[in-house]
Amino acid sequence: SHCPVNTIVEILTSFVILSKNTPPIVSTISNSKSQITFARNAGCHIYTEKPAVVYANKKFIFMHTAEESTYQVSVPENKRLFDVWNEKEVTESIFCRKGESFLWELEDKK
Repeated sequence: SHCPVNTIVEILTSFVILSKNTPPIVSTISNSKSQITFARNAGCHIYTEKPAVVYANKKFIFMHTAEESTYQVSVPENKRLFDVWNEKEVTESIFCRKGESFLWELEDKK
């Protein structure tokens, strides 16, 4: 059976995605496995599977966390995260407090 249009719209706006051929994508808080699988199968990049609000484009990622946890941040191949506010490179595994915000620049790996 097919999903109703409003369900598809809800799915497409409720997780962390950035399609290879589109401008910036805004997400809402969700970590539904079915929504993440749907996005992956559609060719979208999933920045994190933890609940967070993420704004991303080809150069920057902003993330605001929804829970205290260690977040795995997946960056595109051959890229690394640079913390704009603290001026340092960061790992892709980051402990976050609930309600914490991050701004990273995506840089080419050297």
